[in-house]
Amino acid sequence: MTSARLSLVATGLLVSSACLSFPDPDQEQRFLCGSAADCLDGYDCVDGFCAKGPAGGSDLCALAECVLATSQSNPASVAVFAGTVYWTNYEGGTVMKVEARYGADPVPVATAQNHPAVLAVDATGVFWTNFGTTAGNGSVMRAGHDGTGVTPLASSQSGPLGIAIDGNVYFTNRAGGDVRSVAKSGGASTPIAPTENSPQRVSVDGAYVYWITQEASGAVRRVRDNGTAYLTIASGQLGAQGIVAAAGFVYWTTQDGYVRRAPEGGGNVEDLAPGENNPFDVAVDATHVYWTNRVTAGAVRRAPLFGGAAEDVAVGQDTPEGVALDATGVYWVNAGGGTVRRAPK
Repeated sequence: MTSARLSLVATGLLVSSACLSFPDPDQEQRFLCGSAADCLDGYDCVDGFCAKGPAGGSDLCALAECVLATSQSNPASVAVFAGTVYWTNYEGGTVMKVEARYGADPVPVATAQNHPAVLAVDATGVFWTNFGTTAGNGSVMRAGHDGTGVTPLASSQSGPLGIAIDGNVYFTNRAGGDVRSVAKSGGASTPIAPTENSPQRVSVDGAYVYWITQEASGAVRRVRDNGTAYLTIASGQLGAQGIVAAAGFVYWTTQDGYVRRAPEGGGNVEDLAPGENNPFDVAVDATHVYWTNRVTAGAVRRAPLFGGAAEDVAVGQDTPEGVALDATGVYWVNAGGGTVRRAPK
């Protein structure tokens, strides 16, 4: 299993630490090194920087951008729960996890999966879609956090992609053209929006299920979890991609470069960040909306929820896709580079 590697991102001018004085000794050690001999006792030389790992009593992932896992095979989606990061390897056929700290080793949750795509995690387990290779051979899966009890919840699906969880599991069939629900224990799945055009990602807020369609004139829609009160929140969205519902709004991205939001019940559509470069997945906390710009020289970006300029969280990323948040960090996967990364908020 590939060990995690730390990669600190240096900003500004690199100068000798002997010339500077910092109140935080960990900050003082963010300087170039050739070997551990160039660093103070208790520090290692990692990726050319002095770094203190768990044995030294400090987690450098809390201080700067770091790499939690390398050599992954087209990682696509990421989630974080209770201090552990989970992701799918779409080409590698695995669902993986790693502790959200410097020096931890990734371990599999599930192997031999059929193109695992998007995942979601809560206190009851890990849930994901297996997109499959042909119509009718996709599935929706679950497992325990420790990888036990890998079980199909819904089989014979056509291109299942997006997934979201509350008391039930909700998923989209991109090729099959519907949005469905299934119990967390499995059983027959139920269509709650049966005639959609290429539905993509999906989100839930406890009362409604939200999704996007990715046709040339895409739409943002919602329905109650029992299939009633169907509503189009926004139409004319070119290649809508990521979606999340939070605190009375629904947020989404479009291929033509917009990060947008609208009230969950419909209304004025706001452009929170126009002019982005293929914004893809999206996540929200109490103050900012975060997204990935899914291009070869990509970025993770954020913008304030109530006005203000967008800013970089991380640049120079190789095709970043999924993004997730916890109280202190931003997590994402680079599909092109095969890495799982974290940066402090």
